[in-house]
Amino acid sequence: MFEDREYFSFIEKSDLYGAQKYAIEHTPDYLYKFYSLSDGKSCKSKRLDKKKLLTLERNQSWFDLSKNQNDPLDMRMAYVDEREDVDCSQIDLARELLSKSRDCFLLSSFGETDEYDLPMWQFYANAHQGYCIRYKITKKHVFWKVMYNRDRLPVLSIPLNLIQEMKESDKAGKETFGLQIYRHYLLMLMCAKHTSWKQEKEYRVLFPAESDHGMNIDNELIGVVPDALFIGMNCCEKYKKKLKDICTNSLHCDCYQAFISETKILDFGLVK
Repeated sequence: MFEDREYFSFIEKSDLYGAQKYAIEHTPDYLYKFYSLSDGKSCKSKRLDKKKLLTLERNQSWFDLSKNQNDPLDMRMAYVDEREDVDCSQIDLARELLSKSRDCFLLSSFGETDEYDLPMWQFYANAHQGYCIRYKITKKHVFWKVMYNRDRLPVLSIPLNLIQEMKESDKAGKETFGLQIYRHYLLMLMCAKHTSWKQEKEYRVLFPAESDHGMNIDNELIGVVPDALFIGMNCCEKYKKKLKDICTNSLHCDCYQAFISETKILDFGLVK
């Protein structure tokens, strides 16, 4: 199990290799993602459903900017604190760097929460009308574990040191170790969320933003392989058939239907 304290013990010693090794070793072999679908009746809903199913069929994942996430504080838990011993121009520069950094990345989220997680079905699969996918993770080094904090994070020294290390790297004609360290710190800040989201047990992949909107990215590139698909209890019939066809012809993975059995809160049967 990933322990925040143990991970930060490497960070505090500037042992970047140890921190990354620890993170990789404790990234799960499988992660999950829930997707919503509608009842397929309204034109607007059907268009959005079609896009989602086409993304699924192409074995891709949707990456979007932080400002389009359902958490208004996504990538915004950190803030530049004012200090009397630091010039205002430096503070403004640090704020600008932190702000621009948020727009440099697209993100896609996955979770340790599995197909039995009822709140995830409710919140992210449109009250069980959608589906859940279990992915096998083949490139654990690209995944960042989301850290959860009760309070926002004052981080003036991180952007200022990052700026300084960028200058030092330019002078040296090569990347300094300090630049690697503070860039890692910055990416960690992009993966901090409030503790109220802790139950989602999120991991995320960050990808360079090429424009001011989201994009689909091939799952092979980010190292996720569809292992099984679980259809929600309230998924409409035409989407059930489409999901089964996609599993058989495109993803080559098993497809299961959720139901409530006599003895279990949630159960799944293989769709043949």
